[in-house]
Amino acid sequence: MDHDHDDRYGTRNGVHYFLLNSATYAYTNKGADFYRDSLYAFVTLSPDGGLRLAGKSSAHRDKTSDTVKVRVPPRISDQSVRVVPKSEE
Repeated sequence: MDHDHDDRYGTRNGVHYFLLNSATYAYTNKGADFYRDSLYAFVTLSPDGGLRLAGKSSAHRDKTSDTVKVRVPPRISDQSVRVVPKSEE
């Protein structure tokens, strides 16, 4: 998984990767197009090996320009996965 600020989940070699949107704006030709709210997420671990990520969504403060160079959704998506140690598989 590369370094980026996308909102996605993936696995590589059995390792879970959550790529959280940590940006607060979109890049435009005229400067920054800020999100209305800050983004954050809560992580909950359960005794049975469950991992739940509850993310925050927002919107752009102003209408997003057609000149946006990098489009990243203004959200951190909810995710649920089961994390089981290799010794228990």
